[in-house]
Amino acid sequence: MERPFYKADSMRVATAINNTRLLDPAYLEATLKKHIAGGAGSVFNDISSVEQMEQSLKAANWKQAEHAGVPKGMVAFVTTDIPGGLFGMVRIEDLSDETVLTAIAPKRSNRVSLTVSDVQRKTVAQTWVILAVDPESGEEFMMTFHPGEPIDPGLVMGDKLVEGQVITKARALKLGYEWANIV
Repeated sequence: MERPFYKADSMRVATAINNTRLLDPAYLEATLKKHIAGGAGSVFNDISSVEQMEQSLKAANWKQAEHAGVPKGMVAFVTTDIPGGLFGMVRIEDLSDETVLTAIAPKRSNRVSLTVSDVQRKTVAQTWVILAVDPESGEEFMMTFHPGEPIDPGLVMGDKLVEGQVITKARALKLGYEWANIV
């Protein structure tokens, strides 16, 4: 059976991506790059360029969806049209006590996330995109997207950690981190 096409939802997502390119092209590029093959966290193993990632997002059949992991004031959409999705997050508490994590700031912000290696990503069918409204222009833009369901990554402000800093599992938990990106 063929899936229904949610034209209005799909056009809304494509418009938000275009708005992101106009509002902050460097942010869009960094966000797209983070999720192509070889990126940190959740990635698409079949997509190797920023251009291909953007085109895949715009061509997908999106449907608006509710999820507890979506921040208040934002709206989410889901699709199964983008193949090769790998969920690349792991709960820090599930890692061994000897695990070391590395700080990164992948989206040009002062919010820092953590990475860990030697952990396997899990194949997922769904891709989620989260849209927000730019307070200055009033335009809707793409805040983020990723294979797998939305989660709160527990980003910490950059005054606690700097990019490239290596910390222990115990320190990560003490700082309030719950999740780490798999690299």
